[in-house]
Amino acid sequence: IAIIGIPSGLTLQPWQLRELEEKNVADYIELWNGYIVFYFREFEGKKVINLDLKADIPGTFEAPASSAYLYYDNDKKSWSLPEAVIVQ
Repeated sequence: IAIIGIPSGLTLQPWQLRELEEKNVADYIELWNGYIVFYFREFEGKKVINLDLKADIPGTFEAPASSAYLYYDNDKKSWSLPEAVIVQ
């Protein structure tokens, strides 16, 4: 599972979510409380997922921390530092 925090003031674009599903980037994708969550049945190496976020509100925003872990083994969760963005 990869849980990616989306900064306030930015939104995911519906066309991109459809494209990610059509390209089978993940086995299942859901939106949850300011996060986009990617579920993978198999995970080898490194995954790169590009997200084009739409800037809706000007300001300085920080995303919630993101994490990744094996579904049944969240004791070994890997965290990333929150990312900041400035929208002008």
